[in-house]
Order: sequence, then C-alpha cells, then structure tokens
Amino acid sequence: MEIASIVVPDAIWQTEGSLVRLKLPPLGGWLDVERIAAGIAGLSMAGRPLEPLPGEELGAASGGGGSPETGQWGILGLELPGAAGPWPRPCECYARQHDLLAWFSAREDWPVEVQAIWRGVPAGEGRAFAAAVDLIVGVRTQRPEAAPSFSVLSTLPACQAFAVGAVESGMGLGPWGWARQGGPTGAYLFRLGGGWSYVEMVHPATPLAGQSCLGEAGISRLRHRLFGEPGEKLERGVLLRAWIRGALVPQEDDMRRAACVYEQFAASEPPLSG
Repeated sequence: MEIASIVVPDAIWQTEGSLVRLKLPPLGGWLDVERIAAGIAGLSMAGRPLEPLPGEELGAASGGGGSPETGQWGILGLELPGAAGPWPRPCECYARQHDLLAWFSAREDWPVEVQAIWRGVPAGEGRAFAAAVDLIVGVRTQRPEAAPSFSVLSTLPACQAFAVGAVESGMGLGPWGWARQGGPTGAYLFRLGGGWSYVEMVHPATPLAGQSCLGEAGISRLRHRLFGEPGEKLERGVLLRAWIRGALVPQEDDMRRAACVYEQFAASEPPLSG
C-alpha cells in the first residue's frame, strides 16, 4: 500500500511504497506496514548492521541474520492473540516528521480498533541514549465490550539479556535469560555486537499483563502482553493507551545508562494523543 507523508527536509520517516525508512542518526532501519508484526527491521547503528556479540554462533533458525518470519531482526512489532491470526493491513497510514501512524479496523474475530504511532526520539542534552523509538498504541471498540489483549514483540541478535534494576544494580539473567516479569522496572537490556546495547521498557502507566524474555539459537525474543489481565474487558467509549520505548545505548556502563533511560521515561507524562 502507498503511505501518505508530510514531506519535510529532516523527516525521520521516509516512505518508499509500503516501506518506511527510519533515519534517526546513528540509528537506521525500516518498517513494512504490510508486515507490522515484524516491527522495525534492517536495524543499523552508524551504518553498521546490528549483530550478535562476537564469538556467539547463530542457529540455523535465524537464517544468518534475522527472525524466521522476516529474515531481519525487528523491534516494536505488533502481534495479535494467537487465535486471531496475523495482524491485518492498516486501513490508513501516513508519515510525518517524527511519527509513523497506522490505523487498523476492527475485525469480526477481534473487534478492536487500533491506532499505532512509531515515534523517533533523537538524542538530546540530558538523555542517556544515542537514539530511541517510542511505540504508542491506542485501542477502543464499538461493541458493548471486547477483549483488547495483544502483544508487542522484539526479536534481536542478542546473546546476553538482563532485567534492568534501579540505577545501583542490574539483575542478570545469564547468557540466556527468561523471566515472566521483568525485574523491579519491567525493562530489559540486550548486549549486541559493535559496542551497542538495546534497552526496551514499558511505561508504568501502561496496563501490562505480562512479559517474557526468551533466548534460543542466537535469537532473543522480548514480548510484552498488554491489556490482557484475566477477565479484563474494554467497554465501548473507553480508550486504552500503551507506551513502549526502545533505545540504543553505548555498551560501556550500559546497565547504569539503561536504568537512567528508564527512570527518565517513567517520569515522563504519557502522551494524550498522536
């Protein structure tokens, strides 16, 4: 599908058919709006593709540099509950300077309307990251009530994962880690090759039902399940929002940097609209 765009010289998102290029130096990548579950793929830092830590052998399932579904690593993808099948194509999509916006219509088997915004966040004074992308998701229904649960999924070439603690310490999960809930902050850090680490976190105001961080065959998968507490229903006229941030930080002193990124993020007021 073609994506409408508001053209400005320094736009972070640049459209090419159904692909949208992310140009947020030093972070680069792309998102295919017809494959939303794959998230932002083709990730690079300072022109170099993200890669595993040296010395780690990738499993055959990775295809030598990507997830089995897309052939690319990806962050901040949207994943419907298993019974509902793949995420549909957006009914409307456009890019503006810092934002890529997509709208998804309700379906018979999942009667929830979704607005998703991927927002590029450049580094700035006082910020502990080199570059970041926020995913802001709003859901509502026209039915008397509906179950709104879905997941945000990131797949990375990481071989070390950590649950991020307070500034004073981090909770290591070992060379491969798994946790149903991400430590005291709900944030995770992944050590990559090339001197970079990736940290992903959910804003504390977001209704979070659970998290999992699983590593196997050279792949780390981080999944946040949103709006999915048992028995939770979305009523007509109610808008629920989720706010997730993914950020790249230098690997030196990365745990402290990640904790600072989280604390700055958690102290921010959630966006009210796109």
